[in-house]
Amino acid sequence: MSPQESLEELQKGIQALQRQNYPDAIAYLENFCKYFPDNESPYFVQAEMSLVRAYRGQGEQEKAIALCQSLAHKPNQEVASWARSLFKILTIDDKSSNESRSTEQYFLNGPRADETNVKIAMPRVADSLKFAKVITLIFPFLALFIVLFSFSSLLFHANLLFGGLYSLLASVLINGLFFLLSTWLIDQIQEQFYQTRWGTFNEIQRHSPETGELLLRLCREKRIKLPKLGVIEDGRPIAFTYGINSNEARLVVSRGLLEGLSDDEIAVVYTHELGHILNRDFRVMTLVSGWGQCFYFLYLGCEKLAQKSKLWHAIAFILALPCYGLFQLNNLFNTYLSRTREYYADHFAITHTGNPNALVRALVKIPLIRIQQELDATQAAPFLLGMQNFSISFPRNSMAAEKTTQLNPQSLGKLLLWDLLNPWSFFLELISSHPLIGKRIQVLTHYAEQMDLRTELNMAQMQQDANSINRNILYLSFFLELGFVSFPFLGFIAGLIFFLNNQFMALHLLNPIFLGIGLGLLCQIAIATLFSGKPKEEDLQSLCYSPYPSPFWSRSVLWQGQLQAANYKTLWGKPLYFHDQKAIIPIRHNLFGKVWQKLFKHHSSGVLMLESFIEIKGGFRRRLSSYLELKSISNDEINITSYPQLWQLITAIAIILLAFIIK
Repeated sequence: MSPQESLEELQKGIQALQRQNYPDAIAYLENFCKYFPDNESPYFVQAEMSLVRAYRGQGEQEKAIALCQSLAHKPNQEVASWARSLFKILTIDDKSSNESRSTEQYFLNGPRADETNVKIAMPRVADSLKFAKVITLIFPFLALFIVLFSFSSLLFHANLLFGGLYSLLASVLINGLFFLLSTWLIDQIQEQFYQTRWGTFNEIQRHSPETGELLLRLCREKRIKLPKLGVIEDGRPIAFTYGINSNEARLVVSRGLLEGLSDDEIAVVYTHELGHILNRDFRVMTLVSGWGQCFYFLYLGCEKLAQKSKLWHAIAFILALPCYGLFQLNNLFNTYLSRTREYYADHFAITHTGNPNALVRALVKIPLIRIQQELDATQAAPFLLGMQNFSISFPRNSMAAEKTTQLNPQSLGKLLLWDLLNPWSFFLELISSHPLIGKRIQVLTHYAEQMDLRTELNMAQMQQDANSINRNILYLSFFLELGFVSFPFLGFIAGLIFFLNNQFMALHLLNPIFLGIGLGLLCQIAIATLFSGKPKEEDLQSLCYSPYPSPFWSRSVLWQGQLQAANYKTLWGKPLYFHDQKAIIPIRHNLFGKVWQKLFKHHSSGVLMLESFIEIKGGFRRRLSSYLELKSISNDEINITSYPQLWQLITAIAIILLAFIIK
């Protein structure tokens, strides 16, 4: 192998290491070291240093330690000092690994860098932040222009140029109005619905002295005013920032975050939010969320109205549906920027705190604390939905299924396998307001490795778990499910082809199309019912760890445990949960009226069904968060049945009827 070819191997090895592809990195780097002629060359030393990191990532501690000892005797003092420092970390890793085999409980407590303002390279996991901001700003203007132009073309069909200019001007004026009102609207929602109070710097500093020092230092260095600090009086953790001017930004956290996280975890969360301010993406999110927040304000007003009486509840429900739909549509438009900016804010936080492990712990703890607080809460938390695109993490994170506030690294790695391996994760992330937690923690682990820190997540163990997964089954299931999901679309295509046949041109276009879509939905229901299989007594926690569950094809399960309903009611009813000793999962059901009331009535034994030990049958699904589609609940005295595909069946029948009604 020529020296030039060897250098190419070195470059490939470094790139594989950056992607955390440790087996390939080891192969390329070992090949380089084998054939490169000059053992004292800086290239050779760089290869050996990279090889130590690759061995460590792959879990080959003995090789990493041996090579590190060799580097410690290099004449280059910087290299020798680096090797001696890393040698200490490797020996701790090795000791921890041996102890972990006999220790049942782990506690996440990884180290941090000795200095702040560290330089770390951000991997190519996100698009340009500037590009995301421009696209997001253009979208509301373009969408509103298309809607207005469609209407104006009907009014001014003789003069499309005039209609176009009218639509353009109206789009600019309407969006401009919402842009101007966006901060004020969010302020009003904060005060009227979120129970936000504007705290003081001293209050935040009491909870986290490091946060106080970081905020003062960074604001002074970046020459901006300290943000207006808010606290939501609620136990469910959240953190977000909004505003238009960097010197008048609002940075809000909940009491649950201040009480549930440690000093350094709170500090890295605040630094993350400050990153949004200094990256200036917070102002774009605020501007483009204006009309969405307006509809959410109306939706919350409807929820308040629904509490008056049953009649008002029915009226409020009808009024709330379009408001809720338009708010979610606005959220969907903004997910690209919301998702992209999180990677940049994470990078900013790690750069200025040198503490990637604290952010990993915070991202893990937030959903775990939230689900525990949710069960004890006496009122809903509208800020979790309203500020979803602004918050530090996705509120309904799948890790909330863990019934604990502590996770060991092995369990954490298993929980993240679905995010990293399941083919559906790529498509679901496209409609997610945040990066999938597995991919986000993987990037933070990469930062920790760049700083030669022992990481919270055992990537070597995770790699072993990933290698044990049968990828053929994973992808075969994916393509079969893709065909299953596409039945309504295939029905649409078949209906369109049917219409284009000359013999049926007299029909209305929508007749065959609606018929095809309706029949496609009926085929979905029939296949799902026929091939659902017998319920399996699979452990809930094991299913949460599995990379195989699908977002569209439910896995039939039979569990034993307890039900728990939330202590508050929303427009959609009371949230319902199932839990056993290890995990908890939300339930989706079609229980209403007298059937729903059975859960809250005392039976002959004098015990509420919600308090008794029950057997539950349903379908487990894994989307951005896991949930159970309820089929039946039973105990010694009573059996309650739910029909998870009821609304899909009603929708299919309604579409087929429309196909025959439309003339």
